[in-house]
Amino acid sequence: MKQTVIRIGFLLSLSATFISAQFLALKTVPVVTGGQFLIFPSQNAGMGFVSIAVDDPLGNPFQNPAIKSQIKKSFIYTTPVISKPGFDEGQTSTIPLGYRYIGENWHGTFSTAIQSIEDFGVTNSWQNNSVSNTSLNDHNNLFAFASMGKSIRPSDYVGLSVLWAGLDGMQGVNLLYPRSTGVDQSGYLKEIRLGTIKTLKSGESLETVFLIHEVSMEHKVTYNDWIWGRPSGFRVEDNKDQTITKGFHFKYKKPFQKNNAVGLIFTYNRKEHPKIPNYDIMNIPRDPGETDIVNIGFGFSRNIKDATFGLDFIYEPARSHTWAEAAENIFLRNDKTLFKGSKTIDNKFKFGNYRLNLGFREKTSKNSEASFGVSLYNVNYTLEQFDFILNSERTQNESWVEKKFTWGAIKHYKKFNLHYNGSLTLGTGAPGTINFNSPNTGALLSDGYTDFMVAPRGDLTLNEIFLMTHQLTITMPIR
Repeated sequence: MKQTVIRIGFLLSLSATFISAQFLALKTVPVVTGGQFLIFPSQNAGMGFVSIAVDDPLGNPFQNPAIKSQIKKSFIYTTPVISKPGFDEGQTSTIPLGYRYIGENWHGTFSTAIQSIEDFGVTNSWQNNSVSNTSLNDHNNLFAFASMGKSIRPSDYVGLSVLWAGLDGMQGVNLLYPRSTGVDQSGYLKEIRLGTIKTLKSGESLETVFLIHEVSMEHKVTYNDWIWGRPSGFRVEDNKDQTITKGFHFKYKKPFQKNNAVGLIFTYNRKEHPKIPNYDIMNIPRDPGETDIVNIGFGFSRNIKDATFGLDFIYEPARSHTWAEAAENIFLRNDKTLFKGSKTIDNKFKFGNYRLNLGFREKTSKNSEASFGVSLYNVNYTLEQFDFILNSERTQNESWVEKKFTWGAIKHYKKFNLHYNGSLTLGTGAPGTINFNSPNTGALLSDGYTDFMVAPRGDLTLNEIFLMTHQLTITMPIR
């Protein structure tokens, strides 16, 4: 790769925010990850999202509905989020409101969130003409979450949670179609989690989570076709984006020497992709597929007086198989025919990703705490592609590092508590491809809770864009 091309160097998905701990988001281009799915509170987000050996009293119950957490009283909360890239358009604003019930044997949560998204306004180049998506829309999304947990015996709990989102738009999708004059989006996200947690007398804990996660979106893309430099009319193309994920998560945590703890995690996701959109950065249409992804992680934490240090290391191998199917019979040059429904292109991805999270939190006064952290996510994959039409094959290697610097503060008052988390994301942006027969097209997507599986048409380039995210959580105990 040349110039701004990212050389050997996400998801995550989550990316990825803390809520994605059991849902593993995978992507094949370094698209910028925004705060679209940062809809739940977290105490550890300012600590580089460490989670394996450091408890998160606010965030853990949303990852595993069986967890009651160390908070003893019921409370109401709001956790507004603003996420903005390094240019004018594209801000995401979210306002969640929730109630957390904590009883003797039962606990649960109900929350909703409304969200406003501005389309990214970045100019792309197409056939030596400066083209920007002229229809930059605002989208309004709605989220609803409910969970309930119950003790089945002392120190043993089971819980169930349901998440639903009505999505009028996903951040950055308009830039995946740089030649269009407008993109209308509609769809939904839904997820069910079943969790358990068992705490032993020695303080060790065992957690399990089973989940089913589904994303279904439709993109109605309008194009203004041109013939000999003149517009010839409008054309509307329907693109569907569908992924169904089934997953299992296991976590083991063990305290030792009073102030230390270690943890181990194993997470497996099986993904089916009935439909992957035909974005300009990819080279094949109508692209179904399937993915297997695993997280194997180790965590360590240490408490020294009023300070806490945490470290997570996660290895993420994955395999993905996508392909294109002929929409009609295709007659080849050697007098052979590819019949309708036959594979035209076959893609095999092999990933060897890893993530490193480091975080530090210290009590700065009687009622205040401050935290800092860093999260590094290295994506490394090989694409092997076979073209049945041209009877050719190629291999492409891609690698990049996504860097997230985090900070936070906590302030306790008599009647409420304030939690602030901020982050700066680097190493992602508007990726394109190097291809002498096609332009360098841009693409952004906020996909912390979704997948972005694309077979790039050539070596990736990157116009890096920093992303700043702010989250303020207010909790008010209910007596």
